[in-house]
Amino acid sequence: MKYLRLAVLLIAATLLAAIATVAQENDVKVVDEVVAVVNDGVITLSSIKRQMKNDVDSMVQQGMKREDAQKKVDEHQGELIANLINEELLIQKGKEIGVEKDVEASLNAHFLQIMKQQNFKTLDALYEAMGKEGIDPQEIREEWRKQATREEVVRREVQAKEYWRPPTPEVKAYYEANKAKFIKPETVTMSEIFLSFAGQNPDAVRAKARQLVTQLRGGADFVKAVMENSDREGKADTKGKLDSVPLKDLLPNFAKAISTVQAGG
Repeated sequence: MKYLRLAVLLIAATLLAAIATVAQENDVKVVDEVVAVVNDGVITLSSIKRQMKNDVDSMVQQGMKREDAQKKVDEHQGELIANLINEELLIQKGKEIGVEKDVEASLNAHFLQIMKQQNFKTLDALYEAMGKEGIDPQEIREEWRKQATREEVVRREVQAKEYWRPPTPEVKAYYEANKAKFIKPETVTMSEIFLSFAGQNPDAVRAKARQLVTQLRGGADFVKAVMENSDREGKADTKGKLDSVPLKDLLPNFAKAISTVQAGG
């Protein structure tokens, strides 16, 4: 991505102040003027005024007095111009890496979604309704296009490269020296058929347990066996499944019993 020198920002701010002064002294309304050149694009005075008006309107909608909002926006004209330059750079980068097709597809899908949600038969009908509400569909589409382009450029050029790039030697060295921080304790998740000895003949309970084990090893449905035989409350919700627990926290006889059992066994 091409970056502008700081001088461009200073020139932009100077030009904006000069244009405003000329307009006041000669009482001439400036229709448009180039404030900054950004590679092959330009930032115009009208685009700056439009953004300033949008920012003021947004603050007024949030409850701020218009004169206070206007003062606040005026005080940050330099930042606003810098943001517009950054936006233009991102748009240009989007064209360079070819995001237009994906962005347009996203915009079309978004408008179609709105059309369906508002029960319009066609996009033209939606556009007509927007016009009646004082909303220009093309202006909205252009704003969304810029936003989608910015997001896609950031996703491709920053997130995709930074988040998934190979680890640096420093990162690898830190991992090797601190493996314990990145290793979770071994856990096990079990399901049970709980047979209670309470009020029962212990020998009969053990005989039933052996019978169930034989049936399950023969291919019987475990959940069905739980529902028909388990004495555990809440079995209808859990289907016999227990919470995962660290292997080291299991009772020794449980740990020994499952030590050779494969997952699903």
